[in-house]
Amino acid sequence: MNDIQCLSHSKWDCKYHVVWIPKYRRKMLYGQLRKSLGDVFHELARQRESRVLEGHLQPDHVHMLISIPPKYWGIAGGGVYEREKRNPYSADVPWSKEEL
Repeated sequence: MNDIQCLSHSKWDCKYHVVWIPKYRRKMLYGQLRKSLGDVFHELARQRESRVLEGHLQPDHVHMLISIPPKYWGIAGGGVYEREKRNPYSADVPWSKEEL
């Protein structure tokens, strides 16, 4: 399985396992919603130049394997870059005891 993709200056193969769970884990993913939810997730991924490689809908959660380009790492990686952009002083907070 060689899914390595190329940008102008790099090669990448970033895949993320994402689990989407509704609030209180309600069993609400059934019927008409279940039929349209796959299309919604594929459209959202396409808007971010990503691909949903696999997806499994359960009554109370969704598992997805998503291929995301590295330029969106802040979205997939917890948003550290976005947090520091909003609050530049958060970068001064020590991450470990050694940095104190």
